[in-house]
Amino acid sequence: MPLELSKNITKDDILSRKIFTLDWVLKNKLPNKLRFLKIRFSPKSVLNKIFNATTTHNPTWNGCSSSGWREDIIMINGYDNDIHYGGGDRELGQRLINSGIKPKQVCYSAVVFHLDHGRPYVIKEQLKNNKNHRLEVKRLGIIETPNGIKELEKVTANIS
Repeated sequence: MPLELSKNITKDDILSRKIFTLDWVLKNKLPNKLRFLKIRFSPKSVLNKIFNATTTHNPTWNGCSSSGWREDIIMINGYDNDIHYGGGDRELGQRLINSGIKPKQVCYSAVVFHLDHGRPYVIKEQLKNNKNHRLEVKRLGIIETPNGIKELEKVTANIS
């Protein structure tokens, strides 16, 4: 979503669910893309199921529209706390894949608008390191991170 449009969205636009209507999308001149058809149909419509099944995009865990079962996230020890901004969701998804869990494509069923925003906190070297780490996780088939949920629980227990 373009930055100017993101800045102009009001609380009412969100609470009234206006932003999830095709009229609102067209009125605000969002790029005319096939994926906006999903707004016209219920998430469980046959057309959305067909689009999900035939999209050329591979299903992945990429942040804004990702979810998983609690037991699966705990099994892989959650997010790797050594990864800073940029790719932690994809690395977590790779470990889920390594454990045998397959992502599901719901691009045309889940209506998500990602608001554009600046990212002054992004450090290019960290992004590069995160990507290299994710590729290593894939290559080695790593499932559980050594610095995840269990380590946070230990730290929290020591503070109490």
